Parts: sequence; C-alpha cells; structure tokens
Amino acid sequence: MTDSERRLVVLVAIDVVGYSLSIERDETNTITRLKTFRLKLDPMIADHGGRIFNTGGDSVFAEFDSAVQALKCAIGFQTHVSNINSVLQPRDQMFFRIGVNIGDVIEDVQRHICTDIYTKKCKQA
Repeated sequence: MTDSERRLVVLVAIDVVGYSLSIERDETNTITRLKTFRLKLDPMIADHGGRIFNTGGDSVFAEFDSAVQALKCAIGFQTHVSNINSVLQPRDQMFFRIGVNIGDVIEDVQRHICTDIYTKKCKQA
C-alpha cells in the first residue's frame, strides 16, 4: 500500500446501550423504537456530509470528511434522543453510545474500509 491510497477520515460508531437485554425483554418494541430512531439518524448523517458504510443489528458505522460535522451530527442525534426519552417511561427509553475516531483508512475496490495501524480491522461496506 502506498500513502496515496490512504485517506484521513472521521469514523463514527453508534450502537444502543443494553440492546441485547432490551431485545430479550421486548423484541417487538425494541426493534420498533430502533427503527424510529434510525429514521432520524440516517438522514442526519447525510445532512452533515457523512456516509453510512456498515450496519448490523443496532450498530451504525459512518464516515465523515470533517470532524466538526461528525461531532455536530453526534451531538444533534444525542439531543434528539434525549428529547424523545424525556417523554417516555424509563422502560421505553433507548440510549445510544457514539464513538468518534479520526485516522487513516484504506478503501479497497470491494468497498471495505480498513482502519490503518490503529485497529487493523476491516468493515464491509
């Protein structure tokens, strides 16, 4: 790999706190709530210049060219989650973890995004 094949991006990982336990307790409502939050999250990522490159269950992985836009998106989504949770019963609330990391990536022709020396992992796009 040459340095010209690498690019600096901001990676954002989002998942639900206690998702497995929530699924065990009430699968239907958990999936419904997650889908409702995704209806807000997915366009919010795009509106901030991001791109979702992988999802799985409750997890969303997105890339951004700008750390500022990634953080604005994360803060905006957490604010939305907080507003929704404020009117729900505790058993119906959903909380999200959001991690933001900046680093070199290598994207191959099959649309894998591979983080460089930091984690040595690939995510299927």
